[in-house]
Amino acid sequence: MSRHLLWFRNDLRLHDHPALLASLERADVWVPLYIFDPRIFAKTDHGWPRTGHFRGRFMWQSVADLRRQLQERGRDLIIRVGIPEQIIPELCRQFALTHLFFGKEFSPYEETQEQVLINELSDLGVRWHLSETASLYHLEQLPFRRNAIPDTFTSFRHWVEALSQPGDPLDLPASLPRMPDIALGEIPSLSAFGLAEVVPDDRASIFFKGGETAGLARLKEFVWDTQAVKSYFLTRNEMVGKNNSSKFSAWLSIGCLSARQIIHEIKAFEKQYGADKSTYWLGFELLWRDFFRFNMAKNGRKYFRASGLKEKITVKSKNPELLKNWIYGKTGDELVDANMNELRLTGYMSNRGRQNVASYFVHDIQMDWRIGASWFEHQLVDYDVYSNYGNWAYVAGVGCDPRKDRYFNTSRQSMLYDSSGTYRKRWLV
Repeated sequence: MSRHLLWFRNDLRLHDHPALLASLERADVWVPLYIFDPRIFAKTDHGWPRTGHFRGRFMWQSVADLRRQLQERGRDLIIRVGIPEQIIPELCRQFALTHLFFGKEFSPYEETQEQVLINELSDLGVRWHLSETASLYHLEQLPFRRNAIPDTFTSFRHWVEALSQPGDPLDLPASLPRMPDIALGEIPSLSAFGLAEVVPDDRASIFFKGGETAGLARLKEFVWDTQAVKSYFLTRNEMVGKNNSSKFSAWLSIGCLSARQIIHEIKAFEKQYGADKSTYWLGFELLWRDFFRFNMAKNGRKYFRASGLKEKITVKSKNPELLKNWIYGKTGDELVDANMNELRLTGYMSNRGRQNVASYFVHDIQMDWRIGASWFEHQLVDYDVYSNYGNWAYVAGVGCDPRKDRYFNTSRQSMLYDSSGTYRKRWLV
């Protein structure tokens, strides 16, 4: 008898889920599982938790939505709190599970976790199966080996865009196998991890709600209801507005949407209304997301060193007063302060804003870029390790940017992207 365990990681959805569909094949018994790992809420050396209350709430909502969807299909989601490398082997022993299915990650922390877990399962005789659930393209589709992933986006893009289109998203399963008699477990409160409830700020351009249901609704809204995708190239650098950019990043970060679902909708839209630079550019941005993911697969721990990929010796400040002023929007630079206030009060900031505040942090006040990346990890509702650390290293001049020094002049940036001062007036408090 095949008794299968599906471990949901950063893929909290039922649609287009390769690991889920693989776990259903020939399964007599099926156990869907999500684990709240306390390590992702632990405090960093800088004094803040890795996961703050914005991302924590979004995660809580996403897990609750996944559970509700399974309940509507006559099943449920098993919830546990603890260390996955300990909990999963114990469940396998307790319920005589024969196979484990889960999504593949490529960051050093998650790959170490995977290897520890695989070693435990091997000792138990449990077979394990990894699927890529997050990227537009899968590693085996790329025209280069993992250790030969290009270190510049342009080279990566030219090779990958020459490939055939990524595969179509996978259908939702028609039925689900039976579950064993097992304690379901409750979704823990945010306070259990020391996180406060989120207080909404009326100035926010969008209020993010976690879950596949909300993610699919946002996809429909941006592509079909408002057809905002048609103006994406022209509006994507604006810093105020719900539909100036897709805002898909939050749902992508925890896998409530898949990149392939988004491309599928874009291609359907192009068939009906025609392709243009805006529809192309949204796919272009998804390629950036793949690039950072696969480049970290190649370079691993280099992304967490001060020298980054360049092996470049840099001596940077860790001045606590400068850090505090940056976090609380008190640097005296209006564009930086407005963006940092928005981030602190909503958990979100535009891509243009992120580039500006990161450049200021690294080049103007000469701070260690990894501290800024750590604050973003804590604060962003749409944090994912690959894009966050990839972009910060890029701006710091130690990542995948072929240019030696990428500096953003915030006075010029204000004139280009906030000439009326609307954004700054909105967020300077």
